[in-house]
Amino acid sequence: MKASTIADELKQADYSNPNKECDVVMKGGISSGVIYPLAVCKLAMKHKLKNIGGASAGAIAAGVAAAAEYARDRKGFNKLAEAPAQIGQNLDRLFQPTRKTRPAIRVLLATLAPGGPFKRLLGTLVALVTSRFSWFLLGFAIVGGISLLSLMALLGMPLEEGDWPHLMRAWALPAVTLALPTGIVSALIGLVLLVLKQTPDNYFGLANGMTSEHEKGEALTPWMHRMIQDIADRPDSGSAPLSFGDLWGPRATEEWRQRHDEGVAGAPAIPCGEPSGKQIDLKVMTTDLTEGLPYCLPFEGRRFAFCPRCFSDLFPADVADYVVKKAGPKPNPGDDGTAVCNLHGQPVDLRHLPPAPDLPVLVAARMSLSFPLLISAVPLYKRDFNRKGGQGSASAGQQNWMLHWFSDGGIGSNFPIHFFDSLWPTRPTYGIDLQPTHPDYPESEFYLRPKGRRAQPRTLPIVTVVEFLGRIITTMQNWRDRSLALTPGYSNRIVAIYQKAGEGGMNLLMPPEVISDLAERGGKAAAEFQDFSLSYHKWERYRISMSELDCVLTVLQRRFESPSGEEQSSYRYFIENYETGSFVPDNPSWRQVDLANTTELMKVAESWIEKGNIARDDAPSPSPLLRMESRQIETPTSPSSTKG
Repeated sequence: MKASTIADELKQADYSNPNKECDVVMKGGISSGVIYPLAVCKLAMKHKLKNIGGASAGAIAAGVAAAAEYARDRKGFNKLAEAPAQIGQNLDRLFQPTRKTRPAIRVLLATLAPGGPFKRLLGTLVALVTSRFSWFLLGFAIVGGISLLSLMALLGMPLEEGDWPHLMRAWALPAVTLALPTGIVSALIGLVLLVLKQTPDNYFGLANGMTSEHEKGEALTPWMHRMIQDIADRPDSGSAPLSFGDLWGPRATEEWRQRHDEGVAGAPAIPCGEPSGKQIDLKVMTTDLTEGLPYCLPFEGRRFAFCPRCFSDLFPADVADYVVKKAGPKPNPGDDGTAVCNLHGQPVDLRHLPPAPDLPVLVAARMSLSFPLLISAVPLYKRDFNRKGGQGSASAGQQNWMLHWFSDGGIGSNFPIHFFDSLWPTRPTYGIDLQPTHPDYPESEFYLRPKGRRAQPRTLPIVTVVEFLGRIITTMQNWRDRSLALTPGYSNRIVAIYQKAGEGGMNLLMPPEVISDLAERGGKAAAEFQDFSLSYHKWERYRISMSELDCVLTVLQRRFESPSGEEQSSYRYFIENYETGSFVPDNPSWRQVDLANTTELMKVAESWIEKGNIARDDAPSPSPLLRMESRQIETPTSPSSTKG
């Protein structure tokens, strides 16, 4: 197949009549994001994209995919198919440094330049020396001078005028041998000090995503903004940024506002077990480094606040102005009597983030793609309820607003395949994974596990110390996503796209032909889902779910009814006799009804046990664990509340 065939086909394809539905989740990978546009377009030819998710570069792909689905009838996917060609025009231009961080970016790009190890090493040393030349000269001069003085002392003083040429020849080789590497080390120290000093002032990044070198064109965030707006058929400069409410549709947005206007403490995002009614649901990962927790965007509640000045530094003017316009009121002051950002020359008043329907898709995508130190983190503020509030003052118990740094979503979950999960799915959630080329199949471009075949983890050799340390980091980052991806009910709906050395990841200087090849590979890989058996998938998930439910109910039934003579240790006795006002509805008959329902459920569990727990027989293995996890939904109430 010719390299341009799939791209040309998808640019001209008819997306008007999809006869299936699907969800899709995309893995992070910086420049690997070029894989996704054609893959999404290939899926969209036959599927309506209902739920779309991702992390890091996968979050950008998810955002533009949601924009394309939003404008499906207005050539949204046809425009998306043109994205790889646009990305191929100097990918590194998207990461434009500030004036003060430019030396560090120059050195970074030199380490990523195409070519062999020797060429990259030489280019890196040249970039390092020229970027930090004064530091290089300092190190060279100090060691060279010490070497010269030492040699003079060794030969004895004074020297005649005619002795100097001989002295310099004797000094040259050892001095250069010592002074040259010392100068390089000195330049490296200067570079490290520059990074340590300048990145905190640039929101902990070498590049903040905004345009600083106009001759190169748009940087990352303005480019993302234009891409999303254009694909969503909102190219006019006066058009409002595409928001989550636009994706959800008017009805789902209004229902969301009604639920949250009621102010019910702890209310879930949607009624349990019911569809959200959203026309398109978009979720992306971000990581709150201050709390050490991953979060899903958009936030459900309104606990976080932002600084308008920070947003004006990190987002295009029309997006920053829109966020301020849609923002909630200024937060109540904290314990110190203020609600301000102190990252600037003078304090700037905070504002509540806009509610989820009004949050621009661009803001969420940018908060997910904040690769540590390369791209600036996004600062938000939140009250710290673990801190002691002021005593004996009007602000008692209010706690201060604490600065939270949001960095790359891939830190906590680089492949959030758990998004949109369901015990009994009604449509598939396809996953697009990124993997190194398989050593036994170097010519393979992608792999989708055949139906019914058990997944096995990949083994990647470790030879060097750098690989050893790197694998520690990737294991900490990805172990959970990888474990889930190997589980039945997940592994057969994930296509792994292979990347060779020099492709994707941090390779920001890929030639246009490599970018084009990666994009085409994504389109070909997504075609593997055309024969996906939804019936088999539903049956597999049903068997897994019932097997795990069987285990859970068996444990609950045994603890609900204790052996004869130990009734007071049973949960039945506990529920009947425990007195509390916490988490109890204002309904006099609630306890009786709840206990009756629980008793009926335990009778079902007892019947299952008596019949031999047949739900577990020949169930897919290994099955996932059915366990509680945080929904990570932020509610507007204090965590100390005992209601709800």
